[in-house]
Amino acid sequence: MVRAKQVLIMGLCLIMFCGLTIRTAAAQTKLSAEEAQAIAMDIVDLEEVGPVTSVELEEEDGITVYAVEFTMDGIQTDIKIDADTGEVVAIKSDLDEMTEGTGEAEDMEEVDTMENMEEAVGAEK
Repeated sequence: MVRAKQVLIMGLCLIMFCGLTIRTAAAQTKLSAEEAQAIAMDIVDLEEVGPVTSVELEEEDGITVYAVEFTMDGIQTDIKIDADTGEVVAIKSDLDEMTEGTGEAEDMEEVDTMENMEEAVGAEK
């Protein structure tokens, strides 16, 4: 019984500490969520990515960033803004992930190579 109480108390302390860490990080950033959103909106075409659906403070690779999310037709675009410098550190879209591995880029290279070979063969004649 005593052990269960100790585990419960330790768990509650851990939860409280994590909550304080998140609040502290938000209080120490130089940019506000609104400023990060404005930076992200300046670099995208809202007609292509849709409206902002969320702005969240996150830790990524040891850097505190605002993750600004846009959604249109079920496709999300995430822009990560350094919460201290305002620098764009990442742009990621579901559309990029959907086209990975489809061979679209490889097919274009193959067509380009075939055209070059045909031109070279035609020049030899």
